[in-house]
Amino acid sequence: SHDLRLNRAYEGLYMDACANADSDRITLHLLRLLPAWPMNLRIDIRERDNEGRLLKTAGHLVGSSRKTVAQTNRGYQAYDAQGNPLGQPSNGLLRVILSTLSASEQTLLGVTDEAGITELRHQLAEIALARRVEIKGLLDIPHLQPWMQPAMGLDRSFLVYPLWPRFWPFSG
Repeated sequence: SHDLRLNRAYEGLYMDACANADSDRITLHLLRLLPAWPMNLRIDIRERDNEGRLLKTAGHLVGSSRKTVAQTNRGYQAYDAQGNPLGQPSNGLLRVILSTLSASEQTLLGVTDEAGITELRHQLAEIALARRVEIKGLLDIPHLQPWMQPAMGLDRSFLVYPLWPRFWPFSG
């Protein structure tokens, strides 16, 4: 069940339709690791509106350029620097974050078109896959070292008796 949850989170990195809370959490955690992510950019995720309680931050914590996204009942809502909503709420967190960026920041990230957004998704997914243990910790999923995992699960619902007479448990 833990592997299924992790796989669903990874699927959400690739497609908006499969996005869930875990994939959003991974996205926020990994944004600062993108090679082209601006060093001065910070994303604040707030509750309900642009002045709500701070829930999470993404990007570089000391970033001087702050963008605000609110987590509402209808999805994520982007806000401009004056606190005005940008567009409509959406469940696609990455797209909402990208809508808060200036044209120069979008160009720097290479997300000026749909192909650029897809490429950015793939970069995030590659980073996440390379940091599987870290991502499990982020999602509070236990990680077992490979040598601690049991061998392939076999059906243990039946007993098998040896064919050799000296191992037969019912011999007299």
